[in-house]
Amino acid sequence: MNSGDRSTFSISWRNIAIGSLLLNLAAIAAISTISARSDSGALNTIALSLAIIAFVCQLLVYTVQSWQSSEQLRRSEELHASTLGLISDARARIENTESMVQTQHSELLRIVAQKSEGETLKASFTNDDEREDPAEVAVSQVQLSRDDSDRDASEYGRLVTQPPAAWPERSAFFRDGVRELEELSEYEVAALALAASDHVRSTASGSEPGLSYGDTDARLIEMGLVREISASSHGQERRMVTTTEQGNEVSAIFLAPWPPPEALELDKTMAWNLRNNLDPRIKKTLGSLRRSLDAARKSKPESAEG
Repeated sequence: MNSGDRSTFSISWRNIAIGSLLLNLAAIAAISTISARSDSGALNTIALSLAIIAFVCQLLVYTVQSWQSSEQLRRSEELHASTLGLISDARARIENTESMVQTQHSELLRIVAQKSEGETLKASFTNDDEREDPAEVAVSQVQLSRDDSDRDASEYGRLVTQPPAAWPERSAFFRDGVRELEELSEYEVAALALAASDHVRSTASGSEPGLSYGDTDARLIEMGLVREISASSHGQERRMVTTTEQGNEVSAIFLAPWPPPEALELDKTMAWNLRNNLDPRIKKTLGSLRRSLDAARKSKPESAEG
């Protein structure tokens, strides 16, 4: 019996057998002794006593055996219940792990789809002779638009108050930057719009913004609208570009809610043309992103009140 555990009484079958054997030997010895000294009446009394002793021994053996069987059954039930609990806990952990892996996998595929769509569109604007057929990017474009519409508005909630998702506060600086956009080619404006779109989506998803460097980026870098960054791919350094703070402010012309505030004193006709005179594929991309940003703006006051 262990003092720290539950009180238990245990008798081995070996000890019971030895005790029974000794008892029988003692009984035989007693019978032999008494039979040599006493009459038949005493022998009958002894025989009856031994029969009673044997019956009591059988009862004791049966009681001990029954008690040990019940203890084994109780321990088996406790072990079974403990095993079921461990199995249920393991199943819950496996389900949670599977759900987490699926979520991370879906998020990774979504980010890859975003990058691939931006890269494909940007590559299609390298020059007019190499422009791709819109049908070639339709699948990724539709998939990306659906992903943007299904995303939680809270992912964009922290971005809707700053450029390029919001109008900037520096009105004179912004007006000068927008006027400079009129001097750029269609492809250079498209490259800036794609860089701004990539900046917003990547920041919302927690990934690093950046698209591959192209010929259309040289002028944008000179103007300070985008900057070069380095990134590794398969052990090789790649030239990447992303928007600067100035580029984000100017890119509000593509993503900020319409119309612009009167305080900016912006030529609305010029701004509208810059915002809408884009390739249909880019307009579709920007339109999908603007809808997600609009949903985030509408949900932001509700979350703030909550």
